[in-house]
Amino acid sequence: MKKKDPCVDEMNPKDLLGVKKSPVHLVPPALVIETAPAMANGADKYGPYNWREKEVKLSVYIAAAQRHLMAYWDGEDVAEDSGVNHLAHVAACIAIVLDAAAIGKLVDDRPPAGGAPALLARQDKTAPRGDRTGNTPLRVSSPNIIWKIIPHQHDGEWCEDFSCPTNLGANRQEAC
Repeated sequence: MKKKDPCVDEMNPKDLLGVKKSPVHLVPPALVIETAPAMANGADKYGPYNWREKEVKLSVYIAAAQRHLMAYWDGEDVAEDSGVNHLAHVAACIAIVLDAAAIGKLVDDRPPAGGAPALLARQDKTAPRGDRTGNTPLRVSSPNIIWKIIPHQHDGEWCEDFSCPTNLGANRQEAC
């Protein structure tokens, strides 16, 4: 159930309509302020709003965003060629993709769907190990035993301990 907003006057029709609109006030101004120099850099290189004139190939912008993320993650805050924060360049790439999609100019050239969502779900340490839908236990092979972790909790925390009695019981059946 959604909480009632104490700031909404239920007698004021503007409030009643306004709360149903996009909550743009939740976007931090720092995002717009920091992204502006990256957008200006792109406008200098390619022309302002160039992505609205021609189609935008998704892979080009995803690759550019990934390169900026990797550079940032690897310790470089600012792109050498532009003097702009790498994260601002990432935001600019994503902004262009979203804008191009909104106006029908995005060419979605993603490869066929792969297994990334399932792989990420299996590695999620906040969820039970294994397939969330089928609740399949995680199997870890060692030379003579296939160890299983049975999804279960102790005091609200997911157990990943092979020596836990629940897991030991399951693993006795698997031993060679």
